[in-house]
Amino acid sequence: MTDALHIKAFRLFELSQASRQEGGFQLTEWEGEHLQHCEECRELSAVFSRQISERPAALPRNGEINPKDGLYKNICCGFEVYIPAGNVFPDCQRHANLPTAWKRIDGDPIPRAADLNQKRSA
Repeated sequence: MTDALHIKAFRLFELSQASRQEGGFQLTEWEGEHLQHCEECRELSAVFSRQISERPAALPRNGEINPKDGLYKNICCGFEVYIPAGNVFPDCQRHANLPTAWKRIDGDPIPRAADLNQKRSA
């Protein structure tokens, strides 16, 4: 998607956010007309709408500090990554600089190297 020919992604995200919150956000006349005729922009807007409507309030977002060590999966693309406590949740690798929600993958905790060394010496 080349920016010169399409509506900026952040504008489509703001539109999706406003439609959920019944906000007063409006596209410019050019953007509204473009959205009616551009399948690519409509699809991107639909992705944002799904992310906003399907995202439970409790899911952490990129830029927030992780309170608990764990394996996390982003809800937009399914990328899995281990994020230690105190580290910042990253952007999605495919959608840099766009909102990304992370879901903790339940299961056995991943042991720390120091814990493994203690078990071996015991």
